[in-house]
Amino acid sequence: MAHGAQQLSPELEALLRTKWGARQIYSSYSEVQSFFNHWAFGPDRDIPTSIDHDTDVSGTYLGPDRIARLVLPRLQPKTRIIDICSGTGLSGQPFIERGHLVTGFDLSSRMLEKAKARGYQDTCTGNLLVDDLPWKEEFGALISVGALGEWIPPEDVLDKLFSLLSPQNAIVGITSEVEHTNIHLIRRIFKEHGFQIITSELGPGLRNPKYPIENYYYILAVR
Repeated sequence: MAHGAQQLSPELEALLRTKWGARQIYSSYSEVQSFFNHWAFGPDRDIPTSIDHDTDVSGTYLGPDRIARLVLPRLQPKTRIIDICSGTGLSGQPFIERGHLVTGFDLSSRMLEKAKARGYQDTCTGNLLVDDLPWKEEFGALISVGALGEWIPPEDVLDKLFSLLSPQNAIVGITSEVEHTNIHLIRRIFKEHGFQIITSELGPGLRNPKYPIENYYYILAVR
C-alpha cells in the first residue's frame, strides 16, 4: 500500500503512527474493525493454525494479568472500571471476579459479545479516536491492555480517557507498545491531568510463537 504524496486522512495518519498501522496492512479503522469482528469467533486469516482470539492467545497473553496485579491492590470495593479497547474481556475478568463493576469499550461489537458473556456490566462500541464517549467523570479506574501504541497513538486519546474518571482518587493501569510510545510525552500528559505515575516498567505483553513479540510499557498512575 503506497501512499505517495497524497494527503492522508487524520484517521489514517493516526493509524500509521501505531505498530500495526506502520506495517501498512490496514488502510482504515474500518478494516481493523472487520479483522477483530472476524477474529472474535473465527480464525486470524493470516495464521493457518488460528482458531479464534481467546484460544490463540490463551496462556501467552501476559498483559491482562500484569495490569490486574498492579491495579487490584489499590481499588476500593465495587469500583466502577472502564476497560478501553476491552476486546473479549480478558483484561476485565480478574476485576469482575473480585466484585468490581466493569464497562467495556471497543471497536469490535463481536469482541464485546464475549466481554458481556464474561460479566461486563455494560459495553459500548465505537472508534476511540473520533467518537464521543457517553460518560464523564463516572469511573474510579481505567484499564487498557494491548491497544495503545499497537492500534491507537496514546497521545491522541489520553485527554479524552482521563475525562471519564473521577476528579479525585482515580486509578489508571494501561499498556503502551514500546516502539510507538513517546514515554516522556506520556508522562507529561499524565502530570498535566494531576496523575502521579507510580510504575512505568517495561515488560513483554505477548509470548506466542504465532505472533511477533509484544513489548509494553506497563503504566500505573493515581490522582
